[in-house]
Amino acid sequence: MKVEDGHAVLTIVEQNSRQSVREMSQALGVSTATVSSNLQKIVTCDEKWINYDNRKRTGQWLDRDGSSKYFPKPKLHQQKMVIVWWSAIGVIHHSFLEANQSITAEVYCNQLAEIHAHLQKMISALVNRCGPILLHNKAKPHVTRMTLQKLTDLGNETLPHPPYSPDLSPADYTFLSI
Repeated sequence: MKVEDGHAVLTIVEQNSRQSVREMSQALGVSTATVSSNLQKIVTCDEKWINYDNRKRTGQWLDRDGSSKYFPKPKLHQQKMVIVWWSAIGVIHHSFLEANQSITAEVYCNQLAEIHAHLQKMISALVNRCGPILLHNKAKPHVTRMTLQKLTDLGNETLPHPPYSPDLSPADYTFLSI
């Protein structure tokens, strides 16, 4: 197998995703730098609901005998969805959806176009040569006909995600520490 095109590395990753870079390089008979450069082509995405409280605190000056004005409490359990795109380099792009808006195939396709533009600026060689390899789960917006067509149009390859994978995404590590 030719390691330069990355398919050999992807085959090894698909066989056992828990291998270290050193183990993969020994199995392929190449340097760890070669394996690492091929792994940097993998881009993953995760959506996460974030609870937030964006209250405005107001102060009042009161007379000695005056009573305070009543301000109703705001809705405390507002949620926003953040969509984060990662690679071995780190966070590539993130965006927030409107409050209580969920991801749809159309939103996901727009995100794919945005991430493609960001990658074009950040790592243009990756986009121009072979395109990034997208690792995403099998959620409905990720596997619709519209999304698959968008992936084909952008020239992105996808890496199969194991169903019911116990692995935590990078967003889980980041947002759990906040």
